[in-house]
Amino acid sequence: KQKRVDNPYLDPDEADRVRAENFEGAKKAAYKACQKEVVLAKNHGGVLPMVKGKKVYVAVFSGEDAGAVIAQMMGAGVAGEDNNEKMRQRLCALLRAKGYEIVDSPEECDYCYLHVWPQQNNIVFVQRSMPVLELVDGLMHDEREMNKSQKKTGNKIAIHTLRGVDQIPALAETVHAHGGKVIATTVVCNPWILSNLEPYVDGMTFQYTVSPVAMGNALGAQMDVLSGEFNPTGKMSLTMVSCPEVIKITEKEIDGEIREICASPNDVPG
Repeated sequence: KQKRVDNPYLDPDEADRVRAENFEGAKKAAYKACQKEVVLAKNHGGVLPMVKGKKVYVAVFSGEDAGAVIAQMMGAGVAGEDNNEKMRQRLCALLRAKGYEIVDSPEECDYCYLHVWPQQNNIVFVQRSMPVLELVDGLMHDEREMNKSQKKTGNKIAIHTLRGVDQIPALAETVHAHGGKVIATTVVCNPWILSNLEPYVDGMTFQYTVSPVAMGNALGAQMDVLSGEFNPTGKMSLTMVSCPEVIKITEKEIDGEIREICASPNDVPG
């Protein structure tokens, strides 16, 4: 009807010309967008920006990737902990480039930098429980009939939205004991409940970008903010949940049937 097949509306040669002429400008615009998205969520005592030349210890925390679970179910290999180490090495290289000294233990650092990437426990085709917004590692939660009625099975399953989260309080205590500061970048694609993280850090930024294609820009932009080379201007794009109680689900009898009712009018857990 629009004749896009019989009379192509796109000239390939013209498209190549426009791309060649605008590619560098587009790259700069994409990087600028990542800089502008960085949110300064906490800056206790003006700990940020980090003083260049100081010693930094880097730790990476991530959750159990539900997408990886699907891949494993289909017989694909998944990197697992190797991904965290690769991310740590990447962050170390970026920090060195900004003029920081990387150290191997939290006992000798001026700053402990945490890159925190929680993962949603539910995605399409792997809905084994209601979504959990708390940062947990091994929390036992009601199992649901996967991809069916979502009724409770009567069993409990372990949820890992952030593996190793229980290590963060002790890590922060170690760093604070000798006057060091703890800084975190948290990947926020869900309204996470940060009570297992925020109290233990002195400074925190939010990262929204998760695409592998744009990850270099996202991490570079974080470093620009942490080092003081870019003043953060980002605003929160979603409302964070303050505590589990405000989205708690309770059972209630309605018209002779037991229904599950969410405390939130927005029905956050789904």
